[in-house]
Amino acid sequence: MKIGILQCDEVMPVFRSEFPDYPEMFERILLDVNPSLTMTVYRVIDGVHPEDIDTCDAYIFTGSRYSVYEDTPWIGAAKVLVQRLYTRGKKMAGICFGHQLIAEALGGKVERSVNGWGIGVHTWTIRRNLGLKTNNDVQLSLLVSHQDQVVQLPEHAELIASSGFCPIAAFQVGNTALCFQGHPEFTPAFSRALMEHRRERIGDANVDAGIASLKQPHMSEPVARWILEFFSVPRNETPGQHPLG
Repeated sequence: MKIGILQCDEVMPVFRSEFPDYPEMFERILLDVNPSLTMTVYRVIDGVHPEDIDTCDAYIFTGSRYSVYEDTPWIGAAKVLVQRLYTRGKKMAGICFGHQLIAEALGGKVERSVNGWGIGVHTWTIRRNLGLKTNNDVQLSLLVSHQDQVVQLPEHAELIASSGFCPIAAFQVGNTALCFQGHPEFTPAFSRALMEHRRERIGDANVDAGIASLKQPHMSEPVARWILEFFSVPRNETPGQHPLG
């Protein structure tokens, strides 16, 4: 399987000596699940898109510090790319900004959350039975870093996971798009570095609570496996169960 990593941001210069860039983070978690994968990076943030979308079997839109509702040419072009992929039935996954981008491009809505920053490890209730074997089949936990949230699902989307803090934390559109607000590609060390870097913006109490939450387990590898299982379902078949356990 060949996966296109659609890069919507890059790791800030202050972190580059210690942490890999976002495409390498995704490569790490995906290759741990399936070492036979091949991946190509497209810097969507610079307006670089695949010339032929059939070059890859599936695509992942990464996270970003930007907001999907910003009037920026590369973001507008990225939404058009989502629509092209969806129209062709091309498999795609969205992570954080990518989750929000796919939602808006397909008719949903994203806003700055009234709940403030989401940081650290967050846990959501599973709203759809996915045959999970983890956390008694009812919970999903990932590292998060976001202010914006999807507040309205696109047409035909199905809610997967939610919480009081983030009512639309994961959703699926048929067997074409699978989206998560959380970051399976993040490590606790990178999450902590981001929180410390933004301490003045986020606030001491929130950052301290976020750092304390890093002791909780998060489901990076199971979600990576889930995404790859989703990508493997033929587009003309009904989506099946995608177990995390």
